[in-house]
Amino acid sequence: MQNSFKYVILLCILNTQLILASESFEEIIVFKSITTSNEASSSSKKARITGLKVDPASHMISIHSTYKDLFTTDQSQIYSLSEMAKKYPHSILINAGFSTETDFPIPRGGLLVKKTWLNPIDEKDMSMAWAFCTSGKTPSIVKANETKAFDYCVQTGPILIKDGIRSTFETSKKNHQRSAVCINEDHDLILIQSDAISLNDLSQTLLQDSFQCKDALSLRGAYQSALIYRHQGESKRLGEVNNTIPSVIKIEKR
Repeated sequence: MQNSFKYVILLCILNTQLILASESFEEIIVFKSITTSNEASSSSKKARITGLKVDPASHMISIHSTYKDLFTTDQSQIYSLSEMAKKYPHSILINAGFSTETDFPIPRGGLLVKKTWLNPIDEKDMSMAWAFCTSGKTPSIVKANETKAFDYCVQTGPILIKDGIRSTFETSKKNHQRSAVCINEDHDLILIQSDAISLNDLSQTLLQDSFQCKDALSLRGAYQSALIYRHQGESKRLGEVNNTIPSVIKIEKR
């Protein structure tokens, strides 16, 4: 009986440590006033923007394809973020790269996993001239043709902020759910998921005090924007977590 009691206590301690390890980040939530409009009228509302700030020195950062065969038409072999969370229940997960406009998400642009290119760099699409890369610790936002030194890269875009200078978008004023990655002056990585918002409003918000992004890069938005994590013992699922996606960024405590 005494040994059983000790075993229960040990399990509780290990479980507590596991929960704490998966929550070793700062949750940032801001609300941005935006204008929505249609043919009849326009109105103002607030969009929620969630950021998870993690210290790369104490976290492992990696990028993963959601399926082995990049050109499969078998929907059962392509996973959603919700399904990926079953494989990695104690990790932070966010959707990563773009996909083709088809019924299944064939990746667009480069996807580098463990130094192996699963999909080549797209040198023609200038909207995706950038890549989010890492070798486990230090995350970087670099030009898509500057990826040779990394273990993991996903080509995406557009660039929102570079060296503290915000991009502006004349032709992308529509409000969509958004995902993004941000690196601040302290070299922290911030994962971003937002309610429907324009790229201009998002880039403007990421320069503010709550985020202070030095570099920021847009990931796939709209119907593939999703973020899953645990905070204070509660599972948080933001965006379209049940839609299939081509790749994910995974963060776990070292």
